[in-house]
Amino acid sequence: MLKTTILSAPKRNYVNLDYARHMPKDYVDRMKRHVPTKVYDNRFGAPPVHRWAVPPDDYKPLLKDFNDGSRILQAKRIWEMEAFHERLERERDHKSALLSVKFFRKRRRLVPQMSAEHWTIFPGDQVEVMIGPDRGKKGVVSHVIKEENAVFVEGLHKKLVETVPEEVMKTYELPQTAMFFEQPLFVHKGEVKLIDPNDNESCFAKWMLNEDKTEYVRVSTRTGYQIPLPQAAKRTYEYSSPDNYIEVVGKDTPADVALLSTYEPKLSTFEEEIEQEMGLAKRGTKDEKNLERPKTFWY
Repeated sequence: MLKTTILSAPKRNYVNLDYARHMPKDYVDRMKRHVPTKVYDNRFGAPPVHRWAVPPDDYKPLLKDFNDGSRILQAKRIWEMEAFHERLERERDHKSALLSVKFFRKRRRLVPQMSAEHWTIFPGDQVEVMIGPDRGKKGVVSHVIKEENAVFVEGLHKKLVETVPEEVMKTYELPQTAMFFEQPLFVHKGEVKLIDPNDNESCFAKWMLNEDKTEYVRVSTRTGYQIPLPQAAKRTYEYSSPDNYIEVVGKDTPADVALLSTYEPKLSTFEEEIEQEMGLAKRGTKDEKNLERPKTFWY
């Protein structure tokens, strides 16, 4: 009864709508340096010991200084060059601390990452900037970084950044070049809000069950109007739209076959099921081919 209730419950599909959903998870973990370099296992019942390139619970904020004297907290996707170089430096410091008497100080996250229940902004959403010179302007979210509670809006909240260091340009006697880059807007600080399609005004949103109680939808907390998910939020590494995905014959299991319920519960253990399917004699019986299992002793 409980199993039937759980299987029939509406799925929280919005939990899987991550910024890195279109990237392979093993690639993202490698870029984060969160893959263990060595695992010490078989420790006589004790849990295995992992040696990490960078401890998974280590967190170092990425701060950037600008020519105007400002220092802004950055949010970068882990495969971007700046963030990747920062992780390589942390890996170098961690290895150096292991080989010497220095102490590696782990950094802790001051502001926790927002849970999937409270995250309601995705790529392609219409939002309004609430701070800075672009306050009150509306734009489209280009990408989000859930780990930093940050979103980026196309063409808004920009900062002029030098593309090449000033010393290098002076060496070759070239004029300094700079470009505008979008800066992160942090959702937990209220720096950006969703646009309610009912009246085209800013609002907060939450996840609620629809009228049929079949799926969760985004609803404006101010008007109660449903805010549909943009198509860009469903983009993955393999396809831009689930409807346009082309199955690879011989490698992909067809959807109609994968959705078939083929499991038949039985009141037997896994070993007993194998014995029944392959016609093996039951363990524990005395015959010429299958003797009793010997006793096992632990010291």
